Amino acid sequence: MTDHRHCILFVDDDPLILRGLRRSTEEYLDVWEVEFANSATAALEQMAQQSFDAIITDLLMPGINGIQLLDYVNQQ
Repeated sequence: MTDHRHCILFVDDDPLILRGLRRSTEEYLDVWEVEFANSATAALEQMAQQSFDAIITDLLMPGINGIQLLDYVNQQ
């Protein structure tokens, strides 16, 4: 078995959603490394610092929406 924990970034502008996601993922911290961003801009800043195996994002966010964020990530 590998020691690699999959790194997942959750992106949502609603702090209540992020809080719920944080609680929901606690039981998986032995196999997942989870990070949270409250906007697409914050997510891009985090992606500049580390790589992620998966990005789960809200689609309807102010500024850069989830589709634009995923389009940008796909082009990189």
